[in-house]
Amino acid sequence: MALHLTILALSAVAGASSSLSENFDSLSTGSYSSFSAFGGHATFSAYGAGSILADPGSLPPRSNPNAIFGNGAAVVITFDQTWNHITGYFRVPSFEMLASSKRTISSNPTFAVVEFYRNGSQVGLSVYSIVKDDRYTIFDWDLAEEGGFDSMVILGNGGNGDLIGMDDMTVSS
Repeated sequence: MALHLTILALSAVAGASSSLSENFDSLSTGSYSSFSAFGGHATFSAYGAGSILADPGSLPPRSNPNAIFGNGAAVVITFDQTWNHITGYFRVPSFEMLASSKRTISSNPTFAVVEFYRNGSQVGLSVYSIVKDDRYTIFDWDLAEEGGFDSMVILGNGGNGDLIGMDDMTVSS
């Protein structure tokens, strides 16, 4: 009987964290070197000299009020457990949007490079083309065959390796 109760308890814990979502809408508008997300189960950090912006004026969100994007920096996401699958939306701003927000860069990104890691070792790499027309493009990666991932780095190919907007992200096991 005790063994049966233990199995049920473990199943309940595993089921409780089978997926997590983040839309950045509770994040205050501003510039961050890092912040907690996914209900405290992940940390987003700027990698490079810049920051991460939650700024609906420069890059309008898919879900209001906020999306995030690297501002002169790549974005590193570190989770507190291993996940197999991630979905969400990427976006890049048009040159018109950048001009209206008085943002200048040497080039606008046309693709994202996403590196996936588990226990510090790279387990996956994806180069993802993004349409530059102010619409979000869905991304959907499954790394179950690679044993999952516990962190990822998102870079753009713009002048600063940044400006990849992200919103409505979900991780699952």
